[in-house]
Amino acid sequence: MDKPFWEETYKDDTVSTFGTEPNTTVPEFEHLYEKTWNILEVGCGEGKNPLYLSSHGFLNIDAFDLSENAVAKLNRIADKRKLKINAWVQDLRQFQFEKQYDLIISFGTLHFVEKAEWKALLAKAKENTDVGGIHIIQIFTNALPASPDIASFAIGLSDDNEIKTLYKDWNILQFKSYTFEDEHPRVPKHFHAANKMVWSYMLDTENSANPDDDKKVTISLWKDIADYYCPSSDDILEVGRYTSNSDDE
Repeated sequence: MDKPFWEETYKDDTVSTFGTEPNTTVPEFEHLYEKTWNILEVGCGEGKNPLYLSSHGFLNIDAFDLSENAVAKLNRIADKRKLKINAWVQDLRQFQFEKQYDLIISFGTLHFVEKAEWKALLAKAKENTDVGGIHIIQIFTNALPASPDIASFAIGLSDDNEIKTLYKDWNILQFKSYTFEDEHPRVPKHFHAANKMVWSYMLDTENSANPDDDKKVTISLWKDIADYYCPSSDDILEVGRYTSNSDDE
């Protein structure tokens, strides 16, 4: 297989390759986002997450994907709906941050590059996230073999729980290790294993220097809520390993 299956369906505006609704984690944590946040999606595909956020009033949305067909489709849909999204074609391995972000999203993308490359990207993403910002990251793992539709492209599958080691200094708002059944146009049903985590960059030492008093109070409250409901501990992460969620591709 020279090209992944989605390149053909990205050309067809009558077909939705990965569904039209956002990944469920995006609206689940929407109450924590601010409308003026700088938002980035890495590997946006045909744009279901940026389109959702723009339609809900978020003003500063960047999104990129390696596929020219994906970005062209996203732009066509955004133009038709009169939504503002800054989308461009980009190889994540060459991406350079030019500004700070408050929300960085990536679903089903990082495992298509080598481990060292997606780890380098996440390290740079952390450095370029404002205090109080959030990362929502999903990556396929090797708990199951890569499905036939992506096997030749999935060169950077994560070990189960490996990604959490990159965020030990951030607060975990959610962690899930799960398998799910997937289906796409012209592709038979199949299964993936994945890790999904939601992290917030709200360290006490960083927040203490926050010049915005209102944001400082809000961040402190978020941290208290996270610590109460999901303390960052080996025990809670072990429980998370066995949490199964089949509705978030």
